[in-house]
Amino acid sequence: MIQKNWAELIKPTQLEVRPGNDPSRQATLIAEPLERGFG
Repeated sequence: MIQKNWAELIKPTQLEVRPGNDPSRQATLIAEPLERGFG
């Protein structure tokens, strides 16, 4: 049952990377859409 529920989760379709102030050390990752309740 756990495996079936895991397969039905909404998975992110894209991953966006936004550089921070110091691109060599910092970034923001955005994954959308997520399963309801994760945001």
